[in-house]
Amino acid sequence: LADGEVGVMNKPNPFYQLIPRMSYLPLYLKDVRNHFREYAVKLGPKEPQIWLSYKNKPLKWHLPMGVLFDIIAHGVDDPTVPLQLTVHFNGFPHEQLLRLHTDQDVQSMFSHSMKEAACLMFGSPKAVLTLSVSDQDQLCAAVRDSQADRTFSNYHEIRDKIERHAGGQTDKIPVRLFVGMQGMGLEKYQQLMRPCQPGLTLGEYLFAVLPKHFPDTRTLQTQAKALVCGATLLPSTPMQWLAINASNPDFWLNVVIVLPPAAAASTADP
Repeated sequence: LADGEVGVMNKPNPFYQLIPRMSYLPLYLKDVRNHFREYAVKLGPKEPQIWLSYKNKPLKWHLPMGVLFDIIAHGVDDPTVPLQLTVHFNGFPHEQLLRLHTDQDVQSMFSHSMKEAACLMFGSPKAVLTLSVSDQDQLCAAVRDSQADRTFSNYHEIRDKIERHAGGQTDKIPVRLFVGMQGMGLEKYQQLMRPCQPGLTLGEYLFAVLPKHFPDTRTLQTQAKALVCGATLLPSTPMQWLAINASNPDFWLNVVIVLPPAAAASTADP
């Protein structure tokens, strides 16, 4: 709990939570709120808009937890594990974070993200819009489910349904890049949408989007890091394989790019 918000003599005990990489922080805030509420300075009758920070930097709740961890662990800091996050009940930073009122906001954001991905994959969101309510609920539930085997079984089954409805032809792989320089602040990482042609390898894709930092398609022997699910992979890894096996349940493949400190600040390569 933030120092200025502690309303008791003794420091509150920390709260520990294991969060899947594909999940989102707001889905766990109810338990966080219940743990710290009794220690906080007296709150008003209105439910407080809780938020989290890391070393005084607000955490963007709409990013998957795995992306946040990779940026912090590989690009910002060498953190202790578990991550030491700070809980705030007051002073929600509206200028830095998207508004968050209920879990429905997370589901709405997730649904919108999935439709964006479908537009890139099939040219239209129709394949997602035709999913049954049960399938949509399973996909949304997957982002909190800590049982990976069951989660990915459901995910692949529903993904197959979407691809069959769309005729099985994937136009592009939805890829989000999170790009920043080693040691820069968490808030300075840029999010770039750079879809990929299905036939490319990881090395070929990185050369296409950031040729200055990944000049060789056959090797990733460069000071820049490319992380998928927290791991650096062989440049020969097919992007289509990554899309199937490493995408989030909203069908986006997230790649964190950490550039060396001396790298040019611009990430606007074609």
